[in-house]
Amino acid sequence: MCDYIEARGVAVPVFGSFNHEDDNEVARIDGPSLAAAVEQLGAQEVDAVFVSCTSVRIAHLIAGLEAKLGKPVISSNQALAWHTLRLAGIRDTLPGWGQLLTL
Repeated sequence: MCDYIEARGVAVPVFGSFNHEDDNEVARIDGPSLAAAVEQLGAQEVDAVFVSCTSVRIAHLIAGLEAKLGKPVISSNQALAWHTLRLAGIRDTLPGWGQLLTL
């Protein structure tokens, strides 16, 4: 994944993983574990934290994590929702669900 992102011009200075290959396992990672991982990665010299995997249940945590870290936290599902809305011509914002959804 890092190679894919970096090949598109975005530096990936740190990377973390729960190392689950089964999406059913990923969906069962609890909120406190997700928050701790994001906080650990986000505390480093990064501009933002990207949480990849459509099975990760993190949407409800994003705004709080951004407030704590002082930087954007973006999940793949959140980015997909934002992009889909923009493609459909919908420019509404959704405060409380992270910085991306207020753009």
